[in-house]
Amino acid sequence: MISVLDIDHQHSLELADSLKVITENFKITLDESEILKSSKIIISYSGNISKAIRKLHLMNLFSALRMTSDKPILGIDSGMHLMCENAEGLSCLGLIPGLTVKSVNLAEDEFDDNKLEIIKLSNDFLLKDIDDGAKFYFEKNYFLSKNIFSTSVLKKKEELSASIRKDNFFGLQFLPQKSKEYGLKVLKNFVEL
Repeated sequence: MISVLDIDHQHSLELADSLKVITENFKITLDESEILKSSKIIISYSGNISKAIRKLHLMNLFSALRMTSDKPILGIDSGMHLMCENAEGLSCLGLIPGLTVKSVNLAEDEFDDNKLEIIKLSNDFLLKDIDDGAKFYFEKNYFLSKNIFSTSVLKKKEELSASIRKDNFFGLQFLPQKSKEYGLKVLKNFVEL
């Protein structure tokens, strides 16, 4: 069973709609015991990282997630940011050390209906069957700089990560649930890990 952390209910439901195309073997939850028993965890997008951190603490999930290294965890957009050490000056889970989220102002003309092309840096399983130049849906806010864990970068801004991986921890800056067939493929790759 895959646990989708219900940090922002609306975004969790959007992600669930995409997951239903691939599998029924998931549950939207904040129940610690269900999450710890799950085979995989997805930390979905939240519009406010401060509220997301607070919610993880209130539900006693902050420490539980920090000690979960034996199962794949996928962070999506701000979910990926939560996996880093620091975001917006806030201490995060620290699952991927040394990474800090920064505010980035991308010009409107760099986006094609919120979609940007990526360039793969490695043959990571999450990006299997994804071609360079594939377009994904990005929010225009906070990003991670390219780093040793980057598996892809933005084509027009190669200094910014589009995806990262460290051991069992995966992060996507883009929203797969809004990225059509390529987004579904990335989610399918995670489900099949």
